[in-house]
Amino acid sequence: MTNFAAKIRRFFDKPEPTKQIVKSFKVDKHHDVINNYKVAIGLGGYKSIKLCNLMRDFGYKKRGNANLEKINYLLKNQKMFCYPFIKMNTDWKENLRIYEFPVKAEGDLFEDELMLQEYMNEKHLFSSIGVPCVTREKSPNGTKDRFDFYGHFEGVHVIIEVKNKDGGKSAVEQLLRYNGIIKNRYPGEPVRKILVTGISDFWTAYAIHGMMQEEREKIEWYIYKYDKKADTISLVSMNYDSYKNYFAPHITTMN
Repeated sequence: MTNFAAKIRRFFDKPEPTKQIVKSFKVDKHHDVINNYKVAIGLGGYKSIKLCNLMRDFGYKKRGNANLEKINYLLKNQKMFCYPFIKMNTDWKENLRIYEFPVKAEGDLFEDELMLQEYMNEKHLFSSIGVPCVTREKSPNGTKDRFDFYGHFEGVHVIIEVKNKDGGKSAVEQLLRYNGIIKNRYPGEPVRKILVTGISDFWTAYAIHGMMQEEREKIEWYIYKYDKKADTISLVSMNYDSYKNYFAPHITTMN
């Protein structure tokens, strides 16, 4: 066999080179986004983000009903709650907050607190929780404080603080300060402390959770449920037992 023939044979006898299979690992972007949000929530109680940035995080350039449904589904599936709830008419630069606590409104919200208080008074709303008669904007003598509503029924003082949307730590502290005013003026007389908000928000729950058990049990927290179309309003009790377990995994990182 000539050298040329041998070379040809060796060429064709060589095994075909194996093709290198490159595995592409597709990164689950949604998984990373959710994890980043959870880290932020663990540190500060919520993740603050604008709608435009939220859409971008999930890979969408336009809101669209289908895209919003996907995002709301992903958040709900991870037991995360966005407030305000994302809708088609939500402003593109609206500041949103994402929680793992069920932050939500029970119905429609009023435009402002004054309108809410007037409506509550007109509907005699507090008679449904055992306070048949109240005075609006009660200002105790010698103080600059002003109770949203004050009642005195069967020997019990009732102070009611109303917030159109969320309450937070400041609302709870306000209620406690009003309680101190009544206690100083009427030593030994019982006081009902009632907080009404439009949203079951994280920081109100957190403030109540941080109180001593004896004091916590004396705070009554309600969410108003307003149906604008039906022209009705009612109060939904926020039972501490319904949300106390949420704080267990977060309490050490947030204190």
